[in-house]
Amino acid sequence: MANIQLVETRSNLPAPNAPRINFVAAVAFLAPVLLGVLATVVTFNPAGAILGVLLGLFLAQAPKIARQWERAVILRLGKYVGLRGPGLFWIVPFVDTVWGWIDERVVTTGFAGAG
Repeated sequence: MANIQLVETRSNLPAPNAPRINFVAAVAFLAPVLLGVLATVVTFNPAGAILGVLLGLFLAQAPKIARQWERAVILRLGKYVGLRGPGLFWIVPFVDTVWGWIDERVVTTGFAGAG
């Protein structure tokens, strides 16, 4: 007998828990850090670099990117605010949280018709 595969696998779909690479967050982190290091070099005071790193860590938490087929559920201090996405959106770090990601793709299932 032939081996029949009942479940079709989709290799083009991302894993549900795949890490999200956010280049906007990387730029939001690096810009204040570089300015802080520049201020430290100019003034010979390490406060600029320390402030730059802290500000960079704060700003890196703000930008989020939802994929084309996704929406993000946003909670502000535990209360529902709304859905964001698809695309780039900003949250208030440590106040807003992305509670979950909603997949809006349509899944079709084939079945045998009557007759």
